[in-house]
Amino acid sequence: MYGLERKNMRFRLERPSIKHKERAFNILGPYLEADGGIEGCAALDCFLEDNDYEGWLANLDVLLNAPSPDFSPLEAFFFMEEDRIIGMVSVFHRLLPKPYNALGHLGYSIHPQERSKGKGAVLLTLALDYCYQLGIDRVMVSTSKHNTASLRLVEKCGGIYERSVEINDNDDVYIVYWFEKPKVEINNYIAE
Repeated sequence: MYGLERKNMRFRLERPSIKHKERAFNILGPYLEADGGIEGCAALDCFLEDNDYEGWLANLDVLLNAPSPDFSPLEAFFFMEEDRIIGMVSVFHRLLPKPYNALGHLGYSIHPQERSKGKGAVLLTLALDYCYQLGIDRVMVSTSKHNTASLRLVEKCGGIYERSVEINDNDDVYIVYWFEKPKVEINNYIAE
């Protein structure tokens, strides 16, 4: 568990478990209504539509222990504010093979009712810190050119623009940014 104190609110990343089942189902509706799905959720929305949260948990184990060099181990986390799920993040331990390597190390999403409150910056900070702890000193984050909120977030948090890349033939252009591990160790984001 990774956490951050901010204005007397407790934020942290938690690995999904059975204790989150009811809360996970409760967040699905607003995401589907606002976005049609949940970004950075390691397919949680697909499993919840089939009422198979336990299947999703089992799938997370498979994704973390990806046996093929064509896939990256993947971890998913709920972004928590106290006891509420307010977002999600997926962490790829290494970049995927081309052309999908432009998707980066992180996928993330903030609950529709929690957007425009500065919480995305907290989520991204925690996710980057976790990547640095994994030994990923340069973290690639990319976002669709159409996702202006995510573009602003990445730039606000210090992402360095590298390039724009077309992922497939659907005019799906992603903007690629890099974050470098700070030279000074940052320990104030780690929960006890």
